[in-house]
Amino acid sequence: MSEQELMPIEQLLPNNLFILPVTGNPVFPGLFTPLMITDNQDVEIVNQAIKHGGFLGLLLVKEENESEEYSHENLYTVGTVAKIVKKIKLPDGGISIFISTLKRFETKQYYPSGPYLVAEVQYLEDIEDEPEELRAWTRLLLSEMKMLTKNNQIFSEEMRLNMVNIDHPGKLADFIASILNVERKQQQDILETLVVRRRIEKVLVFIKNEQNIAQVQAKIQARVNQKI
Repeated sequence: MSEQELMPIEQLLPNNLFILPVTGNPVFPGLFTPLMITDNQDVEIVNQAIKHGGFLGLLLVKEENESEEYSHENLYTVGTVAKIVKKIKLPDGGISIFISTLKRFETKQYYPSGPYLVAEVQYLEDIEDEPEELRAWTRLLLSEMKMLTKNNQIFSEEMRLNMVNIDHPGKLADFIASILNVERKQQQDILETLVVRRRIEKVLVFIKNEQNIAQVQAKIQARVNQKI
């Protein structure tokens, strides 16, 4: 095995990334997920990224528009770098890619590169202060999430198993934020929160909101069942 193959993936991340604008919700680190790419320009961005090592920068668009053309001014500055694992061509000319999302990054500057968005980036590290307190926050996060997912068909068994098997507080908060019904701007705020304790605190607020909604739904369902 070569010396390069023994290096952690973080040390192999490039300083410059092809940027793929993401609509919908931001993509968090620590996921293995498919992406459907239908826009011709986005397909070409992916192809260029594959030619240059397979790393892709995912940045959420601030305001979506009908033209599907986005400049860097309409993109958030913090996103997630992904490794393209597999590409499948679709009959309509689009592609489906499977990506492994790795790490947060922040754009430093953009380069003129014709039709493609290429940016110099700085990779961001989680900030873990006060270990004892962080462990307490993590246990609380896991406990509250277990209560939310119990007997809730929205959350699959696979999601529950993935959640339990995550052994890093920051990654756990990221995974939970990615599966909760949270507005895109609020998810982006979580993505930009580097202090893990504060990230967990923000996610806990959304869990509590979901718990309250679930309780109200249960009461409504009980009243409906009584009338039936």
